Amino acid sequence: MRSGVLALPLVASSLLIAGLPAIPASAQPAEPPRVVHVQGAHNVRDLGGYRGLDGRTVRYGRVYRSGSLVKATSEGMSVLKKKGITRVVDFRTRSEIGNEGNYRLPSGVKRQKSPVEFGELAGILATPSLNPAITAMHKAYRRLATDPKARKEFARTFRAVARADKPVLFHCTSGKDRTGVMSAILLLAVGVDRSTVYRDYLRSNQELEAYNKELIEYLQKEDVDPKLIKPALYVQRSFLDAWFAEVKKRYGGFDKYLSKGLGIKPAEKKALRKRLLK
Repeated sequence: MRSGVLALPLVASSLLIAGLPAIPASAQPAEPPRVVHVQGAHNVRDLGGYRGLDGRTVRYGRVYRSGSLVKATSEGMSVLKKKGITRVVDFRTRSEIGNEGNYRLPSGVKRQKSPVEFGELAGILATPSLNPAITAMHKAYRRLATDPKARKEFARTFRAVARADKPVLFHCTSGKDRTGVMSAILLLAVGVDRSTVYRDYLRSNQELEAYNKELIEYLQKEDVDPKLIKPALYVQRSFLDAWFAEVKKRYGGFDKYLSKGLGIKPAEKKALRKRLLK
């Protein structure tokens, strides 16, 4: 294995992603109307349509989740513009942006830099386990529940969605881990049941299938054993389990995590429900 690979982030590894061609919209699985086809981007979805508090439904067209927009074409960006999105939250760190690259948003769309550390591949190799990638992912998810910077940026994004009068999109690199946790936070806060939250979370595996296939082929060409990090390219139920377990351990449950961990006030939770539920 090449030594340079050790510094790659766990989140599908930005250095490798930067060398991959954009995946055409036609290669992305379809599930209208939740899946949004943004040419060059991946794992773009509307969080609407789920059943929430008191049988009310999460509105379509209010909040979106996605993977990186670095390879989104001008046509792809125009789709976001037509959706009315005026704020894009980027959870990638400075090093990820340096590795993967940046992107230019359409005029009138504001970018919110909300860097959240997740983990590095080096952590996998240093983990004494029969399943080092899975062990490292569990550790990274537990950290997302407690890390002060992560809590700060998740709270900031929560408030951005609650206060927005236009649609908001948030993303990380693959749109599955940090983005998956942020999606879980928003859906749980408006009363979506946990089984539905897991279903939305695990949907990333289907959306990333073509993307990860190209990534694995790239790894093989770089003399990297894909089996070593393949578990980190997909989501597993146990990853989100680890986050929930840490939330319960540290805060006593999700509601207290919102109030104590994120500092979300009752009025802010009410505002989010007003914004997202119909």
